[in-house]
Amino acid sequence: MQKRHLLVLSLITSYSLLFCCGTRSLVGEDLPAVTEAAVPLYPPLARAAAVQGVVVLMVATSGNKVGSTKVLSGHPLLAAAAESNIRTWTLIGKPPQTIRVTYRYSISDQCEGNPSVKMDFPSKATICSKPSPPLD
Repeated sequence: MQKRHLLVLSLITSYSLLFCCGTRSLVGEDLPAVTEAAVPLYPPLARAAAVQGVVVLMVATSGNKVGSTKVLSGHPLLAAAAESNIRTWTLIGKPPQTIRVTYRYSISDQCEGNPSVKMDFPSKATICSKPSPPLD
């Protein structure tokens, strides 16, 4: 009986959040397709300071474009670059929804370009840059 009440309460809460907020949070299915986006670059100041790391964003879409973003974690220099890049995305029309997007920034001599960028739209971006040349 108690399990049934918890299940009912959980369903009511889920539906309330869905209707209240007007967006759906998606993890792996029914994600929007990105049809247009600028290439994410490594921020020059972050590269010069050898700042690396992961930026995690929650992104609310309005169907065809990014409506708002919220940084959940990440260095401010990298987070600003990730937010700026994600605002260039154009999406295939889907209902408004909220998705989690992860940007990974790394500095390595092993990069296959300067920078090298790998996109797994709309959930992941990996940006690798070679180290800045030493200052004389």
